[in-house]
Amino acid sequence: MGEDPATDVRTRRYRGGVRLRTTIVASIVVAVALILGAVALVLLLDKSLTHALTAAADQRSADIASQLQTQASSADLSLLAPTPSELSIVQVIDGRGHVVAASAAIQGEPPLTTRRPFAGEVVAEAKSLPVGEEGTYLLVVRGVGTPRGLLTVLVGQSSANVSHTVGTVTTLLLIGLPIIIIISAGVIWFGVGRALRPVEAIRRQVSIISAADLSQRVSVPASQDEVALLAGTMNAMLDRLDVSQQRQRQFAADASHELRSPLASMKTALEVAKADPDASAWNRASDVALAEAARLSEVVGDLLFLARSDERGPGGARIDVDLDDLVMVERDRLRTTTTMRIDVHIEAVRIRGDRIQMQRLLRNLVDNAARHAITTVTIGLYSRRDFAVLEVGNDGPPIPVGERERIFERFVRLDGSRTRSAGGSGLGLAIVKQIAEFHGGQVGVIPGERAGFEVRLPTDLHADETAPTVEGFGHVQTANGGTSARL
Repeated sequence: MGEDPATDVRTRRYRGGVRLRTTIVASIVVAVALILGAVALVLLLDKSLTHALTAAADQRSADIASQLQTQASSADLSLLAPTPSELSIVQVIDGRGHVVAASAAIQGEPPLTTRRPFAGEVVAEAKSLPVGEEGTYLLVVRGVGTPRGLLTVLVGQSSANVSHTVGTVTTLLLIGLPIIIIISAGVIWFGVGRALRPVEAIRRQVSIISAADLSQRVSVPASQDEVALLAGTMNAMLDRLDVSQQRQRQFAADASHELRSPLASMKTALEVAKADPDASAWNRASDVALAEAARLSEVVGDLLFLARSDERGPGGARIDVDLDDLVMVERDRLRTTTTMRIDVHIEAVRIRGDRIQMQRLLRNLVDNAARHAITTVTIGLYSRRDFAVLEVGNDGPPIPVGERERIFERFVRLDGSRTRSAGGSGLGLAIVKQIAEFHGGQVGVIPGERAGFEVRLPTDLHADETAPTVEGFGHVQTANGGTSARL
């Protein structure tokens, strides 16, 4: 048995979903930032404490130097360094390298440095000294000119406190950083979970929406953020799917009606002919069957064209097409099939498109005009700056203003009885609109008092063949005029 899709989605989410990945990445970023901050803190603390020790040793050496410069006898030198503590030591060395004064912690020790700076010169260094348990000291060595000659003053400050303080801070950071990182990860996990809660609600709502009922919608969060935009986009998609499904159902119902009618006519004619074995009855039945078969073939052809167009566009090769040649062909054809007056105005216009489709567009419009004209059919082809204008009209009754958008829908007839006495399958104008839009154009009712339709097509022969457009062409005005029924 296959795994439940919903369970599989939940499993993937818990194993490596957005929440977990976001928490891991954010925790890593926080950890790196904290570690870098901790290292910087320790280094700055060590530098600051070391600088403070050095400054203290320098200040004390300066004080001692000031006193030595005023001493008159060597007997007073022992008073300059009475420091029994091992944390701070002092040595005074004469010009011959003999220790003339020293702190109690280093009594009897030889000179702790070999440096002999000039008078007024100061030298600093870190050195391990045999004081107590032996440790590192920061030494400041200063040369001092005195009445008894050049002396060297050495002041040392133990760095044990610095090391102890830095070590304590480092230990606290090593203990505290993991705790802070764990707490941060928990907060991030909780925060991301709350942020994704509306997304999960949308997922649950969408999971119960099926093709059987597309009227349901997801709830839009009150927050004006990306999740609210996602919910709005989801509802817009459901609206489009709902409209598309309703159109498909209506299309299937209309197509069934259109296909059933000629079949019923043929069946009736054949049943009548069968009941009357006379040859004339069969002749009449064959005439009816042929006419209805032709209508059936036309409807099926239109349905196949629209189905292919819905799936992948009308298709067809793009070549240079002379519209004026097509208009003259339709004019000549109409003159041989009708006694009505044909008024034509033709300008030389060339577009880039599919010749067969453009011929079909023109023929649908001309047949529609002839079907509803009283005495006159008008055909006009005009060249404008960036597009061609094709107008096909007649002197028949106009389309009601409220029907001028609906007239381009499939299987729409303005006569309520859906009679076919005027011919047409109700798909002709839908095909015209499909072909015009595929070529980057638009179709609408002719503005003004005239009855008919206007098609505008781009004439840029170098335009992108996959998505042509007509610059500056908005909705055609639909006031006053139009044909009275669909093709």
